[in-house]
Amino acid sequence: MSTYPMATCKPPASTRRATAMPVVGRDAHEVLGLPARDRPFVSFRYSYTKLSSQAGKTRLRSRKARLEQGNLSIESLDGELPTGALNQGLGEMQRQVFEHAVTMMRSMSWFVPALRWPRCARH
Repeated sequence: MSTYPMATCKPPASTRRATAMPVVGRDAHEVLGLPARDRPFVSFRYSYTKLSSQAGKTRLRSRKARLEQGNLSIESLDGELPTGALNQGLGEMQRQVFEHAVTMMRSMSWFVPALRWPRCARH
């Protein structure tokens, strides 16, 4: 290594940038404010609904709780519905589920070749 000595040189003064550090006293402290939060740190929602039918009466119990922006709110409902309301609601739910299932099956029928083209009679 001694045969190839390293040479260091400083850039000329004209190309150096002057960067001056601000002078701050020892007792000077800058107080930073906390950033405003758009959303709270913790929030949740909980809901519970129960429908039951006993002796021809339909009973409804519902509870909802939520914590938003530091405020806790709780709602509860207990009541009775007319006779047959549960059966009517279940029938409507079954009808909607069946309609969605039919729509989904129709969209997937393209993947089943036997359903796209009718069979030809070879006789």
